Amino acid sequence: MLIKTKLMETTSQLIAFFEKYKDYNLHVTKQKIISKKETYKQLIHGFESINSTIANYEKQVASTYNIFWLLKNIYKDETRTHSPFLADLLNINGEHKQKDLFYNQFLSLLNIEEKIKFTPTIPHLQIVEIEKWTGNDSLGRLDILISYFDKEKRFAIAIENKIYAEDQPKQLERYYNYLKSLYDNFLLVYLTPHGHKPAIPYSISNELYEELTKNKILILASYDKEISVLIESTIEQIKAQKVHQIVSQYLEIIKSL
Repeated sequence: MLIKTKLMETTSQLIAFFEKYKDYNLHVTKQKIISKKETYKQLIHGFESINSTIANYEKQVASTYNIFWLLKNIYKDETRTHSPFLADLLNINGEHKQKDLFYNQFLSLLNIEEKIKFTPTIPHLQIVEIEKWTGNDSLGRLDILISYFDKEKRFAIAIENKIYAEDQPKQLERYYNYLKSLYDNFLLVYLTPHGHKPAIPYSISNELYEELTKNKILILASYDKEISVLIESTIEQIKAQKVHQIVSQYLEIIKSL
């Protein structure tokens, strides 16, 4: 009987102990929650403050707003985006109204000898065309053709713009023969995102490629080098704010090609 009584007392004590422990543990847990809640509240307040500051800043500058990104996939379109945009930049009489700013820098970046050969004497006689028909379907169309003709000077700069398109059979040879038939003084620029070579001998024979590149008639150029540098080196000289903004946005997209 005594043992049974002792056992009941011990059981009661254990139950009381665990009840107190449960209450204590609950109290400690509540205190931790309150403590962490205060910490989290401060963090949330800090994030809200930062987000508010960022939102106010973005409201003023809209740093990610880019017309080329918004109009779906036009930043990839060499025919409807890149060729027309570059053609206008390189046009002394272009809508940018910055005269020969971009064109002169482009000539310098091509690193050609006797740059004066390709400098218009009378600016308004420069003609810049896109998708220039060669007059013969078998010869194809030139992406960009910059041409000039007066009594003393005649020249052409053709740009084959390759972003995602593949070379066509004997494409560069056909363009070379077309230019050669019309101009004594001309350049053929093969423009790609990273400056890779054309398909040899699919687009041009190895012998002709070596000859033209050696004589700097065929010039390899890239968006991530020549075109990026063209914009970076002229952007601070742009007088029109609207042009400055658009050209800045264009620089962003060509860095993603």
